[in-house]
Amino acid sequence: MTPQRYRRSAVACQNCRERKVRCSVSVTGIPCAGCTQDRAECIVRERQRRRKQQTRSLTARPPRETVQVDQPSAEPSSILLSHPLPPMERETPGIVSRAPQTDRLDSPRDDRTFRSITERHEDAAESTGVEISSAVLGQDNKTGQVPFYTGESPGYTSILDVFTQPNQTVPRHILLSPNISASLSSQDREFLQYKGVFTMPQKNTFTELLRAYFHHIHPILPIVDVKVFFNCNQGVQTNDWNLLLLWSMFFAATNFVGEDIWSLEGYSSRKEMKKAMYSRAKCMYDNGGETDRVVLTQSALLMAFWHSKEDGHAQPWYWIGIAISLCQVLGLHRDPDSAKLNSAFPSRLRPIWRRIWWSCFFRDRWLSLTLGRPMRINLDDCDQPMPSAADLLGDVAELPSSITSAYIPNDLPELAEYWIILLKLMSTNFYLFFVIWFVSYGDRAALVTFYSPYITRIPEHLPPAHVKAWQSEIRSQLDTAALQSNSILNDLVREKLLAFAGPMTPTLLIPAMHIHLHNCKSTDALMRRVGFNNLELCMMVMESFQDTYSAAALYRGVFLVAINKIRHHFLIESSPRNTDVSDPATSRVEPPESSAILPTVSDDALNALLDDTSFLDFWDSFNVTFDSNYMQN
Repeated sequence: MTPQRYRRSAVACQNCRERKVRCSVSVTGIPCAGCTQDRAECIVRERQRRRKQQTRSLTARPPRETVQVDQPSAEPSSILLSHPLPPMERETPGIVSRAPQTDRLDSPRDDRTFRSITERHEDAAESTGVEISSAVLGQDNKTGQVPFYTGESPGYTSILDVFTQPNQTVPRHILLSPNISASLSSQDREFLQYKGVFTMPQKNTFTELLRAYFHHIHPILPIVDVKVFFNCNQGVQTNDWNLLLLWSMFFAATNFVGEDIWSLEGYSSRKEMKKAMYSRAKCMYDNGGETDRVVLTQSALLMAFWHSKEDGHAQPWYWIGIAISLCQVLGLHRDPDSAKLNSAFPSRLRPIWRRIWWSCFFRDRWLSLTLGRPMRINLDDCDQPMPSAADLLGDVAELPSSITSAYIPNDLPELAEYWIILLKLMSTNFYLFFVIWFVSYGDRAALVTFYSPYITRIPEHLPPAHVKAWQSEIRSQLDTAALQSNSILNDLVREKLLAFAGPMTPTLLIPAMHIHLHNCKSTDALMRRVGFNNLELCMMVMESFQDTYSAAALYRGVFLVAINKIRHHFLIESSPRNTDVSDPATSRVEPPESSAILPTVSDDALNALLDDTSFLDFWDSFNVTFDSNYMQN
């Protein structure tokens, strides 16, 4: 049996190499333990020349697979590129053609080649470990490096804590050399070109989309460094922009451009334009080869506004999960200066990192509340400080006045203060939500959200004698908040401000609509009619939203089923008493079959029941009479 071969470390100082002993420079850095003990100068030679020699030695003996791919031949692998076949026919020949080639490594020459490639990969990984250790110990600061998060104890870098003072730890946020981005193949570029990724909108559309983004999205989701964005992008040429981030911003901004914009681009509706923008952003995310994790995080946060039946798995919950995971990989949830001031970490990154992380926190809490799912972010695991209004305004202050006047809203300082209030409220109690554009409405919706559980739930230790008074007080608070919500809706409709509603606005209607729906079940006829009246306004507003937001159509369908169920219940109860009464409204409505308690409502049925011409018949089935003047307004 041949003895096991021990390979020396690929990284060693000159003295240890001459003495042929193990060198600790990969762990301790310069100087190594041997040179420290001998009080000798520790010299580590550069290994770049050796890598090039290895590369030349590999290319000197070209493998046969490379020749087969680069040169035309009759092999199945080359046929696959020029003649697409059905999936089963494509995959089978590829497997058959590659299988025999794995046995060619049995020859001594190919075995040496394979071993040299493996050793080169191991050397690269070992060099990365050396670079991480040197950066942690503050011995390898260079220009052009990118942030790297080593992780908390007990991570693999915690072994370096032995080199620090007692009760201190080494920094977890360091800077490393960036990964070399792989260039796109011609096939990838052709696919991206086919998907329209390199086709920019017209100049006017381009400008309006950017303006809409910074006016309506940036104040509630300030994840883009405005100074870096505009300094890096001076024109509308494709090669000037990060296309992944740009299409993600365009997708989010499409909600706030006028009809003249999307019609100018040849789209038949706003939804069609949103779908095209999202498709290009997602195509770049999946196939663009982006390696900047910050850009990937920013794009995931923006694509989390996407709702579609056609892309069921990639919904807001999916994209927010990706954004949070990327943040934790980057270490955005941790304060770089938690132990002591990390002078190696760039100060310009601190504000934008705080903004991105707390934007993830905001969206995580919001989706947890609206979707009824568990929160992903636990604040006990995070110590990233909350941003300040100055963090939002610092990069804007450095912009030229021409860009500021063209793209940035004048009231951004006030909106920045609102965003900080929003974060503080959510960090105190995530059930309390707040929307910048509709401050008053968000406040009412939050009040309804707080009190709604107590419609059917009685607090513990409440004396039985006080239960009725407690429930009466709760219902009074709920009704007041819901009515004030409707009052705000009336103001928005009258001032024609619904076009500026954000993507989270349809969700804000749900608490008030829930209370109105409860009133529709009241045994008091007048209270029931008032409930239907208030609910009708919300349904009409939701109908106007569904042209832009798919979630509004979903909510509208859910409430329609609930309304139908209430209608059927009261029609069945009232039909025996009204058999001798000629009521045109109820006489046209047939009692539901027992199997139709929860009917399936299609989109056509929704439009037929809730359009302008059928509202009277719909509400008359509840024996509700509407004032003609109200319906005209």
